[in-house]
Amino acid sequence: MEELLVFNGSDIKISMFEKKILSALEGIILNKLNVSVCYPNQHFFPFLVLHTVLKDSIENYKYREDFTKRISVLVITNKKKFLNYLENTGFIYSHLKYKFFEKHKFFRDRGVFCDLNDSYYAQCNWNHILNDYYNGKIPEIIPLDFILPIAIGYFNFRQLNRGIRNKIGRKDNKQRPVFYITDNINIFNNMEFKADYIFIDYTYTRKFLNFVPNGVLYYFDTPIDDRLIYLLNKVQLWNFDTKLLSYLPKGTIEEKIAMNNKEYSIQDLVKARDVSNVHIIYVKSEFENEIAKGLGLLNQLSKKKFDAYDLKIITSLLYIAIRMPISATEYDLIAELEIGYDSINELLNELRESDNRYEDEDFEKILILIEDIFYKKGLDKTSPKFVEMANLLISEINQGKRVGIVVSNKIFSLALKEQLSLTLQCSIDDLKSKGVYFYNKNGILEEIEEVDCDCLIMYSAINLEDLRILELCNYKKAMLYLYKIEMLSLENKLKKLENTDNHSIELIDSRTKPLTSMYRYFYNRIKHFIPRDDTSRDFVDIISEINQENGKSTSIRKKRMYKGKNAVKARLIEFTDESYMFINGEFRAKVLNRRAKKYEMKKYSDLKNGDELLFIDNDVRRELFEVFIDYMDQSEKSIKCYHLIQKWRQLYEEKFYNSRLTDEQLYKRMKNNRWDKITKTILKNWRSGYSYGPRDFEDIICLGQVLSIDEFINNAQLYYSAMQHVRNERRNAARILNKYIFASKAGREKILSELEVYNLSIDQLDEAVKVKRIKNIQEKVYYIKPSELGILFED
Repeated sequence: MEELLVFNGSDIKISMFEKKILSALEGIILNKLNVSVCYPNQHFFPFLVLHTVLKDSIENYKYREDFTKRISVLVITNKKKFLNYLENTGFIYSHLKYKFFEKHKFFRDRGVFCDLNDSYYAQCNWNHILNDYYNGKIPEIIPLDFILPIAIGYFNFRQLNRGIRNKIGRKDNKQRPVFYITDNINIFNNMEFKADYIFIDYTYTRKFLNFVPNGVLYYFDTPIDDRLIYLLNKVQLWNFDTKLLSYLPKGTIEEKIAMNNKEYSIQDLVKARDVSNVHIIYVKSEFENEIAKGLGLLNQLSKKKFDAYDLKIITSLLYIAIRMPISATEYDLIAELEIGYDSINELLNELRESDNRYEDEDFEKILILIEDIFYKKGLDKTSPKFVEMANLLISEINQGKRVGIVVSNKIFSLALKEQLSLTLQCSIDDLKSKGVYFYNKNGILEEIEEVDCDCLIMYSAINLEDLRILELCNYKKAMLYLYKIEMLSLENKLKKLENTDNHSIELIDSRTKPLTSMYRYFYNRIKHFIPRDDTSRDFVDIISEINQENGKSTSIRKKRMYKGKNAVKARLIEFTDESYMFINGEFRAKVLNRRAKKYEMKKYSDLKNGDELLFIDNDVRRELFEVFIDYMDQSEKSIKCYHLIQKWRQLYEEKFYNSRLTDEQLYKRMKNNRWDKITKTILKNWRSGYSYGPRDFEDIICLGQVLSIDEFINNAQLYYSAMQHVRNERRNAARILNKYIFASKAGREKILSELEVYNLSIDQLDEAVKVKRIKNIQEKVYYIKPSELGILFED
C-alpha cells in the first residue's frame, strides 16, 4: 500500500520484513482477534493503522456483508503526533484513481447505483468530486483526509473540515469518518458508536486499559512492559524484540526503510535497543525470609479487605525495604526533611498506634516482621546492596571507568551521593570528576535523560519496567543488585511471557534453533540464583501492585489524627458533594470570582462558606501549566525548559541537604554575599518548587557562589532563560484557565485552538479541573501529614 502514499512529498519505503509483518496481521485484524504487537519502532504504528485502512478501503470491503459502508477505525494514541502524520501524508493520484474505478465497477456489478449527487457513495465517485473541486486540474498529490475523513476528540469527537470551506466534506458527509483519533484510553466508557477496528498505542502512555474489548491491536515498541502480563491469555502475542530481529538474514536486517522523512534499517533499530552484557548479582540479606512472609501476609490482609490506610503503610514499608540501597537510618535523616516523603520510623509508629492493631492476628504478625527487617536484621545500620555496589564501584573507578547509577527517587539519590562521597573520601561535587554519574529512572523511561557510561549500576528491579531501563541506556556492561524476592518477581513474569506462544517466530527464521528472545536472555541470567525447592511463589505477584497502592490517596484524618513529629495543624474544609480537604495558613487556594470572571488567590483566613475552590488534578496547589507539561511532546521548548529547572532545583536541594544547612543559615550566607532580598521564604520556595526559580539573573550566580555550585555560575543564563520562558507559559496557562472556567459552551470552542498547542482538548481539561463549593469550615484543629495539605479526598 505504500506505493500509493507520500509523506511530506517523499516516498514511503518499508522493508520486505515489515511487509511480511503487515501481511501476517491482515487476517488477524480482519477477523477482529485481539493481538499485541511488540516492534522496536514507534513510527511503524501509524503506518500499520493506515495500511489496515487502505487494505480495507481497496480490497477487504469486497468481503463484508455491507460492502457499501465505509469502515471506522478508533486510534488511541498521541493525538497531536498521529494527526500530524495523517495531515502530512498524501495520496499519489495517478496511482489511486484506478482504485476508484474498480470500486465503482464492483458496486455497479452488484446492482448498486452510485448517484453522483448522493454523498453516501462518495467513495466510488472521487474522480468526479476531485475534478470538480480542482476545476479539472487535479494535482498529483491529494491530501489523505480528503479521501479518508478524520475526527478527533477526548470524550466526544468532531470531524475536521476538508478542503476550502469544507467543500469536499459536503460531498462526502453521509457516512461516518474513517479515523477517530483520541488520547483518552478510557474512551470506551463514553463511546456512542462501535468502531470496526481498534488500535491502542501503548508507546505514548504508561497507563493501562482495565478490560480488553474485542478486536483490538495493542502496540508496544518494547516487549519489556508489565502491561503485557495482564494481556496474556487474552491476546495473540507477536513479539519482534531486538534479540529476535538480530537473527534475520544480513540482507533483510540492512535493508533501508524510509518513513516519516527518516531513513533507517532494522539493524539500526537493533543497535538502538541492544541489551547485552547484563550481570545479575544476588545480594544475600538477613531479612529475605521476613520480606517473603510479610508479602504473603499482606496478600492475605488485602483479600480480607483490611483497612486501606494501614495496607498502604505496610506496602510502603515493604517497598522501601526491597528497593532502598541505603540504611534505614540514612533514609530517615533525609525523609524527615522532605515534605513529600514519610520516614520509616513514623510509618512504623502509625502502624503501632493503629486502631486496627488488635483486630486481626495477621496484622500483628506483619508488624513484628517489619520491625524485625528494620531493626533485628540490621537494615537500620547497613544496606547489603550498598556494600556490594561500593566494592564494584571502587574497582571500576580505579580502572578509570565511567560509572552510571540509576536512582529512583530523591532520597535514594541524596543518600547515595553522601555515602559514596564518604566511601571514596571526596566531596559530593568531586564524584563526577571521579567518573560517578547519577541518572533519574523516570527521566530515562520518559527518554528525557540520556545515559552513556562504561558500567551501569541498578540496585533494584521488581517490574519489567525496571529492565526496560537497560534498553534505553548506552553502556558496556550493566550490573543489577537484587534480593531473592526481586529475582522471584522477575522470574515469574519472564517465565510467563517466554512460555506464551510468540507468533512472530514463524516470520523470522524457523531454521535457526533455538531463538533467544529478550525474555529468555533475562531469564537465563536470573534462573541460576533461584532456589529449586522454592515452589510457593503466589505471593510474588503482590509486588506488582505495590507501586499502584503507593500512589492512591487514602485519608482517615477525620477519624484518626496523625501523631508524627512532622505533623502540621490544619482545618478541615468540607464541600457540598461530601468531598473534603485540609488546609492551613501556609499556602493559598484558587477561589472563583464570578463577577470579575477570574480566579483569585486567597489565604485560609479569607475563605468562607459558599466559596468555590479550584482544583487541578485534585490538588488545590497545582497549576494548569503542570497539566500542560504532562501532555506536551518531549521535543517542545516548554518541557525542555521545565526539566532544566528541575535539574537546577535538584542541584540546589542536594547541596543544601548535604551541607546540613537551614534556611536561616543559607539566608545569612546569601546576605553576606551582598544578596539584596529581604525575605528568607524565597530560598525555600525555590527549593520546594513553589516558585520556578529566581526572577533575577544575579540571584542564580549568588546562590552558586554561596553553595559552591559551579554549574549555576557557568550556566546562569541558560537556567535564567528557562525560568523566564516557563513563567511566561505559566501566566498564559492562567489566562487560558480563566477563559475556560467562565466561558459559555460556544466560547469554550474558541479556547480549543489554544489548548491544541499543548496537545490538550476541552474534554481533558474537564477531567483535570474541578470546582468545589465550600459547605463547612470546621473550627476543630486536625493534625495531618504535610503531604496531605491541599489534596482533595473523595472517599
